[in-house]
Amino acid sequence: DFDGYGDAATPRTACALPAGYVADDTDCDDRDEARFPGAPEVCNELDDDCDDDVDEGVGAETWYLDGDGDGFGDPMSEETACTVPAGAVAVGGDCDDEDDGVFPGATELCNGLDDDCDGVVDDGVAGAPTWYADADGDGHGDPDAPATACEAPEDHVADATDCDDGDAAVHPGAEEACGGLDEDCDGSVSAAEQDGDGDGTTPCDGDCDDASPEVHPGAAESCTDGVDGDCDGTVDEGAEVDAD
Repeated sequence: DFDGYGDAATPRTACALPAGYVADDTDCDDRDEARFPGAPEVCNELDDDCDDDVDEGVGAETWYLDGDGDGFGDPMSEETACTVPAGAVAVGGDCDDEDDGVFPGATELCNGLDDDCDGVVDDGVAGAPTWYADADGDGHGDPDAPATACEAPEDHVADATDCDDGDAAVHPGAEEACGGLDEDCDGSVSAAEQDGDGDGTTPCDGDCDDASPEVHPGAAESCTDGVDGDCDGTVDEGAEVDAD
């Protein structure tokens, strides 16, 4: 091929240089004048510079087999070549190359799969249910502690009506009691803690008739009304009687 490098497979011994021969025997293809030691390597799937490497350092690209046709290849099928191999793509990262709905950037669904190949299953799913922390285990969650997930996280519930998630006795439907707490989360304390008749006492204070301001602990008893005016459990006791 007259490239100045000879074919080691066609040696000839002579006292003088024969026509078409050279003293070098390092040509790897003596039929191609562009292939010889030191020739520029180009992307052609040939060993142009006869160094036993093909297409090295000349812009060869990395390709990945795309078995499911979703445009993303299996990172374990990496191949370097100047032209795209059959069924391959330039982008890897597919975490399931048998499912065309699973690839980097895919929409995450509530399906138990890592649809977007970010290493996390069912994360950030649009429209996933909202759960609320139930720290006290009363079945009612804290509206100020929401979490969005396909499945309820540990110690979370779908309910968001607890007004005190640190007290299992406080939740909607709980029985109200004296003590100044809104046990049933209705926005007010027990009716027994409210002064209905304005006499300064409540049922929790011992007022036995919160509709009558004359009846409350410490009120004066009357001997004629048949009412337990001082709420001590006895009617008309201790009242003076006018004999006349």
